[in-house]
Amino acid sequence: MATVYSKSNWKRVPLEDCCFRPEYGYTASASAKPVGPKFLRITDIQNGKVQWNKVPYTRKPEDGAKSYSLEPGDIVIARIGATTGKAYLIKECPEVVFASYLIRIRTKPGLLPEFLNFCLQTSEYWQHINSQKGGRLKGGVNIPILQDLEIPLPTPIEQSAIARALEAVRQSKEKRERELALERDRKVALMEFLFSQGTHGEATRQTEIGEIPKSWRVAPLGSIAELVSGGTPSRENVDWWNGGIPWASPKDMKKVLLSDTEEHVSAKAIDAGSRLVPSESIFIVIRGMILAKDVPIALTKVPMAFNQDMKAVLPHDGHAPTFLLYALIARKEGLAKHIGTSAHGTRRLSTSAVSSLQLPIPPFDEQVQIAQVLDLCETKINALEREVLIYEELFKALLDELMTGRLSLLRMTEEHEMR
Repeated sequence: MATVYSKSNWKRVPLEDCCFRPEYGYTASASAKPVGPKFLRITDIQNGKVQWNKVPYTRKPEDGAKSYSLEPGDIVIARIGATTGKAYLIKECPEVVFASYLIRIRTKPGLLPEFLNFCLQTSEYWQHINSQKGGRLKGGVNIPILQDLEIPLPTPIEQSAIARALEAVRQSKEKRERELALERDRKVALMEFLFSQGTHGEATRQTEIGEIPKSWRVAPLGSIAELVSGGTPSRENVDWWNGGIPWASPKDMKKVLLSDTEEHVSAKAIDAGSRLVPSESIFIVIRGMILAKDVPIALTKVPMAFNQDMKAVLPHDGHAPTFLLYALIARKEGLAKHIGTSAHGTRRLSTSAVSSLQLPIPPFDEQVQIAQVLDLCETKINALEREVLIYEELFKALLDELMTGRLSLLRMTEEHEMR
């Protein structure tokens, strides 16, 4: 029985009232050869997208069997595994059938599939799914669980307006993500060029670390900078924590330019022996499981203390800190090949491996020029990352406000027209 939603004139109805009975997918084997239609599986849906050219094929279901074919407007939902509950709206597709670990939903007249797709992204939907599966991945979700889901049902005009607004925000976010990916690729290409060709167009020569301009030299990091160890102040001494001095650890090393940290220490902790390094020091993570994926490197923008899982690099006079930052990032592979495992199974980089890393060193003026070019790239990357985050937060806020009726696009339009 439909109920009226308290904050609007919308009704709330169970999914079974506004959708045809959901259906489980086709049980068959996938094939790389074009033996029949495409065969959409859970694993083919990544980050809300399907690359149809990479989706495998399967033999066509026998004549007379129920239709497993997908059409634009269908929604498929993962019913088992780590992505249980994830929904994907088919907007366009080749000839394709869906696999057995997916459930297909088709809406009845009166419910737009685009609107339902956003309903299946709300916190209310996820609460329903998680409460039903009880934390058991193998339990998954089934047709009765989906049929019991209650959704708001505004008029088709309101559904269309809501879906268009949310889709506009989503597309804007995706556009920024594409720009961000291009800018990251541009930075990589620029680094490869600048560290092999320089900025003056001079002749090059081959060295043990590859091609570099003739006027450049190759030097180990330890000969052009001091390497300093960090430490963790005693947690038992409350006077040493929650002060005004940033204290860095590997979890803070998410950006190349580091201006703040999750935890802070006091001046008393520094007086007691915790090492404080100046701004424009370089941190390199030397210990931890994060080294299985990457060697995080960052430049401090303010004075910081830091823990024992990192080394601080303090450049000598005549060596631009920002240039050394990017030179180290460009030579990450040289560090990564020296990553070992301790007796306790911890990933680690030895001080000697860091100190002996060979770096290309141009004259100081060229160091500054290269650093300025790459800093411009990094600034744009940071700005795009912030924009992506803003669009993510805007989408979540709009989704919540629109799907609960607290924000009405039609009321806003009417009020605007009355002014």
